[in-house]
Parts: sequence; C-alpha cells; structure tokens
Amino acid sequence: MQLDLLSKKKFPRLFLAMKDGVDSALQGVQFVWPDRSTSAILDMSYAGIAIASAVDDGGGNLKRLTKIKLGDSLDGKIRLEASGEAIPLKLRVVKLTSNSIGFVINTMSASGRLMMEQTAKDTLVLKNIRKISSAHLHATLNADLWFHGPFDSNIFIWNSSANSVSKIVLEYDNLLLTYDNGKVILQKSMAASDEERGYEAPLLEPSGNVSMGASWLDRLIKLIGQIEDDSGKLSFVANILRLQRPN
Repeated sequence: MQLDLLSKKKFPRLFLAMKDGVDSALQGVQFVWPDRSTSAILDMSYAGIAIASAVDDGGGNLKRLTKIKLGDSLDGKIRLEASGEAIPLKLRVVKLTSNSIGFVINTMSASGRLMMEQTAKDTLVLKNIRKISSAHLHATLNADLWFHGPFDSNIFIWNSSANSVSKIVLEYDNLLLTYDNGKVILQKSMAASDEERGYEAPLLEPSGNVSMGASWLDRLIKLIGQIEDDSGKLSFVANILRLQRPN
C-alpha cells in the first residue's frame, strides 16, 4: 500500500491503537539500527512502526535511547527471525513517549517501502494477535472483544447473547469487513489517516465498491481458526464469514 506519509496531515493509525505505557514486544521480528544494535518492535504496519525506546547492544545489555528527536530521519531495518531477512526502510520520527518511538515509513521512496511476502506477514499476525481492551478507543469501537495484531489486523466483536454476536468489524490485509445484524459492508482499510479522526477513521469513510479477491476470505477464515480464544466467539465469526463466500 503506497501512502503519502510525508504529508504532515497523515499519521499512522497504529499509534492511535496503542495505549500509553504499552510494552508488549512483537515476537518473530526485531528493529535493527544502522549500528546493528536492535530494539523490540511494539507494533507495525505499512505506514509506520512503533519500537521500544531502548537498544540491545548484542550482548543482552539494554540502553535507553535519549538522543532521538521528533523529525529525525534515518535508515533502519526490520529483521524477520524465521528467515533472517532484513528489510531496509527509510523512516522519520513522528511520535515519542516515555517508552516508545514512533516512525513513519517513507513510502514515497521505492527503496524505503515495507515489502513483505504474504505468508511471512500472516505468520507475524498470527504469532502476535492478542486480546486487549478497546475502552480507550472511540465509542464506535468499544466492542465486547477486541483482538489486535500487526498490520492493523483487527477483530472487533459485539455480543448479542452468550451464543451469538450482533456486530463484527474485521480488518485484514488492506480490507475492512463490517457485519451488523445480517448486513455486510466491505471497504478499503487505511494504514494512515488524519490524526484527529482517530483509529476508527476507515469506518467513517466509505470507499465504494471493493472486491475481496480470490483468496482474501479463505486466508482470513484460516487465520481466525488458528487464534487462541477462550471466549468461543471466534467460531461464530468464522461461521459468519463462511456464509459470505460466493456461490
């Protein structure tokens, strides 16, 4: 997904999904600095990356970063532990908190975009998708259950009873599917938006006719079927999705 994130009006949505103080590192991936030291990645998408504001010097020693400033530009890499592949990126610092650094990815540079094979991407999503509270999000996304993973992968579920769901919002691989009491809407997702519109921005901007493609639905159903869920609600979600397959 190519986005003009050099514009000051655009902001990676993933930062709006994170609560202040979040410190849960993604598994299977690391951020590599130009000097080859590494930092944990807290969340990532095609628009931006949030990392822990400490580096590992290679010997297991963590050192807090103190010289990073808003607006700084640098070249970094994302290292996939499964393959050892290091993906180069051109980045700019757009957010700093007490324990994290937020980078926007320079998608206008062909050499700086995040390019990742679909299987590797799905593996990262499955390994890192987790259930968290949506209480800090806009009221339109205050669901009973929220599963969030990298690449703005989201499952929002509203319960109608113990044995059913009334509404589902799914974001996966650049598409957003909303199921609301039997009505289904499919539209484009967005990795970046105007900051003031919040994390729910895609829900507020209908994108017209969108096709899910030949494999999108099957890949999403497969992913959902592998997520650990003690609530039992994901089985309802998967069944609803199966009904959306073309005849």
